[in-house]
Amino acid sequence: MIDLGSQLVGCVWLEDLDCIRKVGKLGIYIGEIECRGRGVGRAVLKEILRRAFGPFELDKVILHVREQNTRAINCYKSCGFVITKEFSKRKFPDGSCQGSYEMSVQRMLKQATQ
Repeated sequence: MIDLGSQLVGCVWLEDLDCIRKVGKLGIYIGEIECRGRGVGRAVLKEILRRAFGPFELDKVILHVREQNTRAINCYKSCGFVITKEFSKRKFPDGSCQGSYEMSVQRMLKQATQ
């Protein structure tokens, strides 16, 4: 859960953790509209990625996002994610018809010092 002071504003999770390939899938949702665009998602993403690449020992984190969710896409890009796949338009449960993307970020390998 994402707790902003005394208010729960959303949730974030890692799922489908593959210990062999060292890949996990990230999900995040900021439900409180007034909390969007205020840096909450970016701060939460940085923390979950710190844990994914630290204690969980993942090398790569992926997520899926709808193409019209430009605010989220820009947030993900600011945290190092890049678009790795494009999916064709389809109908979503909310009635919208749009494409989507898979985005991913890889753990930065520490450079060997000489």
